[in-house]
Formats: sequence, structure tokens, C-alpha cells
Amino acid sequence: MVNFALPFADKDINNNPFEIETRARVIRYEEIERDKVYHLGIEFLDLRERQRDKIFKFIFSKMAKRRF
Repeated sequence: MVNFALPFADKDINNNPFEIETRARVIRYEEIERDKVYHLGIEFLDLRERQRDKIFKFIFSKMAKRRF
């Protein structure tokens, strides 16, 4: 299980970030530092359509900011 929040403008009525909790599988990992810092590639399992849409929106907003 993974649980994380997407920090962007779409917040709930209490001004909290959109939270996602779903099953996931680690498909790759890379140790970045010797202090046990890792980059993970995960495959989300059982995502609902709304969760998937929010993840896509977050990723595309980050990609758009990198272009400018």
C-alpha cells in the first residue's frame, strides 16, 4: 500500500491536498546516496479513474513548468 498527497491547486473543501491510497508494486529502484535514499519506480494497482486523472494532472503541470 502507498499513501501520498499531491500538492497542487486542487484541494478539498478543508484546503487539504488530494490524497491517494492504493496498492502498488515497486518495479525499479536506484540508491542515490549511501544514507539509504532511493528513487523508486512504482506501478499503481487498482487506481480509480479520479486518482489516475489527478496524477496525470500533477505530472503534466510539472512538465509544463520545466519548459519555461
